[in-house]
Parts: sequence; C-alpha cells; structure tokens
Amino acid sequence: MATETAMDHVITHIEEPYENGEVTLGAFLDSEGAFHSTSFDVITKVAKRRGLGETTCQWIHSMLVGRKVIAMLAGETLEGFVS
Repeated sequence: MATETAMDHVITHIEEPYENGEVTLGAFLDSEGAFHSTSFDVITKVAKRRGLGETTCQWIHSMLVGRKVIAMLAGETLEGFVS
C-alpha cells in the first residue's frame, strides 16, 4: 500500500499544473529500490484511478515498458533494460 500512496502523492503534484494548462516534467531516480516490486500495470491503474486521461495513462505505460538505462562513471558505461 505504501507504493500506491507514494504514487498518489506524486500524481497530486502533477495534477495542479495540468489543470491550469501547464506542462509538468519529472525525472525520478529510484536509488533505494522503493518501487522495484511495483508492476507497470499498478502504476498505470493508480494513474487512471487518479483521473488521468486514457492517452496520458498509455503514454506513462509506454514510457515504462522497454526502458533502457545507461549509467556512466569514470569512463565506464553500464547498460540494461528496466523490468
């Protein structure tokens, strides 16, 4: 339940600018692994429950599925896909 509460909190901060015709951009780093057991379907369901439109929910889902992560540090590169 804590993951859904956190998602609701984030979506609440996105809704206000959206309702005012503004654009919100977010970048998130999950350094503690808090969301790593949350399925993409749960994230999409929470967005729908919070009232985001179907197109926005589809966009969120497509941004999650097939993501490639690239980390670079001191000349070394590590690549992987997010599941």
